[in-house]
Amino acid sequence: MTDNKKVPPKGGSKGGTRYPRISLKKAHEYSTKLVSKTHTGAQPEGVILPGVFGNAGPDGKVRASALKQYNLLDGTPKAYIASELAQKLNGSTPEDLQNYLKEAFLTPKLFKTLFDTFCNDSITRARIRQQASNLKVHPESLDDCVQVYVESAVYSGLATENSDSVEFHATPVLTTAESELESDSDLDEGEIAAGGENNSTTGEGNESTNLSPSNDVASSNLTTSNSKPKSNIDIKIDPSMDPEKLDKLLAVLQKYGQL
Repeated sequence: MTDNKKVPPKGGSKGGTRYPRISLKKAHEYSTKLVSKTHTGAQPEGVILPGVFGNAGPDGKVRASALKQYNLLDGTPKAYIASELAQKLNGSTPEDLQNYLKEAFLTPKLFKTLFDTFCNDSITRARIRQQASNLKVHPESLDDCVQVYVESAVYSGLATENSDSVEFHATPVLTTAESELESDSDLDEGEIAAGGENNSTTGEGNESTNLSPSNDVASSNLTTSNSKPKSNIDIKIDPSMDPEKLDKLLAVLQKYGQL
């Protein structure tokens, strides 16, 4: 007698709590292809699955689902397109790359819950597996879930794996604005003040001065008859200042033509 019972496709859903079925590293590789493939606009599933994921069947759909969970893919099967985060990853500087990877890793709800549970702690894979089970991951998928989770955490820079344990860090995810601000300057608020035409940089020898904007400089907005107005920067130097921070202050002066 013929058995007409349908068998779910390989890689299909088994039920239980959802999680990305591919590691963040692999998803990052696919997202690079996705950005290129959708550079001129959204593309249908028939183009994206074989063109980006190398499979037009169930496996391709599983990979597309994973990218959606990492927030690297937007749209519907009729019109898939790389997400804003995928585009940022593709064009990021080395300094920003890890921040975007952390953001992607913490987007899937299950991964965020697991990370919040174990951050700033060193645990075994067995404990992660137990917690994933408590969070209703399907029993047949537990080992795969732990493998994908740990690989992705390490790739994002939020974990380090040793021979018998995984150490999760407590590194916050920076927003784009925060990341750009930090990469531009690490100077404290109040160390730099915009002034008028005639500006001076104080801090001769080892004289100690306040790290605050100069009202005199800020109020000097006179220009000579033969010169164009330009931005002034008043920086006062503390002799106890870290040499690295001093270098950054001097770099700002040079950037604005004050040296």
